Amino acid sequence: MSKFDTFMKDLESASVLELNGLVKAIEEKFGVSATAVAGAGAAEGVATPAAEEQSTYTVMLSAAGNDLKKKIEAAGGKIELK
Repeated sequence: MSKFDTFMKDLESASVLELNGLVKAIEEKFGVSATAVAGAGAAEGVATPAAEEQSTYTVMLSAAGNDLKKKIEAAGGKIELK
């Protein structure tokens, strides 16, 4: 058993508030910051556009069985049939 196994199990069961407290304690103890590191473009003052998340998809069904509705529901999300 690794010396970190117990620590990892404790992290898995911790609440968001407890994890936030841990982050703050580590920041104070070691004088570090948990902020995200910016990319090279942002460090030079050049704005980099964020990639737009795809929200719609086109799906073409070549064959449909009796359990089509179950398969669509298993895929999750909102599905519009046209």
